Amino acid sequence: ERGWDQVGPRYDWAATRFRPSGAKLQVEVLSSGTSGDLAYVVSIERAEALVVGKDKPRLHELRVTHLFRKEGGDWKLIHRHADPLMAKTAPDAVFSTR
Repeated sequence: ERGWDQVGPRYDWAATRFRPSGAKLQVEVLSSGTSGDLAYVVSIERAEALVVGKDKPRLHELRVTHLFRKEGGDWKLIHRHADPLMAKTAPDAVFSTR
């Protein structure tokens, strides 16, 4: 999605998937930096939350990259990418055997 007209509804949709009561979030910053009007943060987000339809909290671990741009003196989030945190595997386990 691009622009708030598309991103806003995506955040609203995602928010309906979790029950906010008792949610916990821990952010482990792995790397960050700036260069002029651009900045980045790479982190691991560990969240424990109740997923709608489940009776026990679930742990969600994401590897996250945020990119920021300075606009009018304020830092604005311009990109977020997140992948599920995966356990290390042997190279041959990743490739197809076709």
